[in-house]
Amino acid sequence: MGKVSTPPTVLDAMITASDVVDRGFTFVDGAAQERFMSFQDLVATAFRQAGRLQALGLAPGDRVALIIPGQSAFVTTFLAALAARLVPVPIYPPSSLAKVENWRQTTEGILRVAGPAAIVTVDEVCPLLWSAASGANAKIVTVAQLAAHPDAPFAPAAVDPDELAFLQFTSGSTGAPRGVMVTHRNIVENCTQITQGFLRPIDITGVSWLPLFHDMGLIGCMLGPLLVLRPIWFLDTLAFLKRPSLWFDLIHRHRANITFAPQFAFALAVRRVGASDLAKWDLSCLRVAGCGAEPIAADTLRSFAGHFAAAGLRSDALCPCYGLAESTLMATYTPVDAPWQSQVVDADRLLQRGEAGPPAAGAKAIEIVSCGTPIAEHTLRIVDKRGRALPDGRVGEIEIQGPSVANGYYADPDATARTFVSGRLRTGDLGYLMRGQLFVTGRERDLVIVNGRNYAPQTIEWALHGLPPIRAGNVVAFAYPDQHGAERVAIVCEAPTSDVAGVERAVQARINEELALIVNDVLVLRPGMLPKTTSGKVQRAKTRALFLDGTLRRRVQAKRPTRMTHLLLLARLRWQAGLGSMRYRISRGRQLLRRSARQDESRPVGDHAGQADTKGA
Repeated sequence: MGKVSTPPTVLDAMITASDVVDRGFTFVDGAAQERFMSFQDLVATAFRQAGRLQALGLAPGDRVALIIPGQSAFVTTFLAALAARLVPVPIYPPSSLAKVENWRQTTEGILRVAGPAAIVTVDEVCPLLWSAASGANAKIVTVAQLAAHPDAPFAPAAVDPDELAFLQFTSGSTGAPRGVMVTHRNIVENCTQITQGFLRPIDITGVSWLPLFHDMGLIGCMLGPLLVLRPIWFLDTLAFLKRPSLWFDLIHRHRANITFAPQFAFALAVRRVGASDLAKWDLSCLRVAGCGAEPIAADTLRSFAGHFAAAGLRSDALCPCYGLAESTLMATYTPVDAPWQSQVVDADRLLQRGEAGPPAAGAKAIEIVSCGTPIAEHTLRIVDKRGRALPDGRVGEIEIQGPSVANGYYADPDATARTFVSGRLRTGDLGYLMRGQLFVTGRERDLVIVNGRNYAPQTIEWALHGLPPIRAGNVVAFAYPDQHGAERVAIVCEAPTSDVAGVERAVQARINEELALIVNDVLVLRPGMLPKTTSGKVQRAKTRALFLDGTLRRRVQAKRPTRMTHLLLLARLRWQAGLGSMRYRISRGRQLLRRSARQDESRPVGDHAGQADTKGA
């Protein structure tokens, strides 16, 4: 792409973009209908909305929660909030009526922490927010109301690069979501290292279906292209989950050279894209298929590369990466056009002694994928429990330092003090370095410890890869103490089958054979039941808690929701809305019911495969 000057803040980038008419963002719906907005139109719309937000009485520094399903409306409202020096708080919208209670609990928790002065959403979501908004003392404004509000004068004011730009709440895969405080400097530094470092050889043309309320979609796929004025096509997230082929249709038609997704999406694409689709595409244009957001299995990458080779996909297009919200987004990457790498190591040495070495003759082995090298101007080291640096090949906690590291968690000084230490980010993730490359092995708090032996849950979960009928990426392993204090191992997985006993036996046999580990409990869920974060990662802590209190088992034993259940819920929402006092569209409710019914008919509960609470990406 060549070296370009990067603006010091997102607002400066918007001002620079306000004259660009030949490039911009294109929004694609489920029917593959495209709507182009030039950067000039995008900025003009955002500035109009910024004036309207100010006219509502919102002042610089006020938090504004954004719960907006539509991608174009989300983008313009997010940018409007930044332009008005407000602090947007992206929150994922409810994906279905079936998951509304889980969504409500998570959202209320975020609102309590963020304390927004306003919530911008859509008509359909309003009834779900009234109690939460009143508790947070926040006014609710719909996108339609904001658009209908009279224009108000707006002139962008200077923004300091170290000013708080937005709150990115963590996905909650290991606990309650926390609000990461991301500054304009954090955004610009990380996006610069992505576009001018990682993607420097590429004239970026992107395709993304990632939800924009998650950091990978928001920063990597929206703010990054805005800063360097490169075009990108945004496919509706639910449209991708229903028809993964739309993702590749867009790459083929627009000759896109970059896309990003979590691991589950690559596994989903292999399952759902057939030979007839592959024959229609030329994917040789794709130079970067970035993979991150969750631990990466080598088998998934090989399966994806092999499956899509028929459409011309280059084997070196797959680029495993590592990052997290606390470092804004990206921390390490595999260089463009370089083949991804992995190491086969002795399983016992790695799990019990924390050493990555070649397997001894006849020993069990596991394969760990390299997530590449650190981005420029950032340092990464592996430390022990006392914070001392470890040599190559020794497993410890991953620690990051550099200008992309955020300032801490909003309104949570204790967690900030534990995680952000003297400018260094203690990630809580485990891994090792080898010749400058990072190999991620799991999270410290997720370790399964049985009889003094340590097992990363991913190692247990990946051992079940390819075991029918278990759905790839939909497995959670954890340990818990029994009444005598002895550790028991449990596995919760999704499988579309009625032969639950057969799956239980197969799981126990496979784990015993591969890892010499006894699995005490296996719980088989219907597809769509496993708790997921907004980016599609399994929620380990929540899964463990719901297993231990019996909730998951009760859900398995319960009858599936009927259409009458959904109708009663819809009636409850209308009553909460004040018996029609707000413009709650019953036709939209019927659409949701029809969609829910179709999902129930077409699959056991819902083919979320990492979706969504979407997200998953």
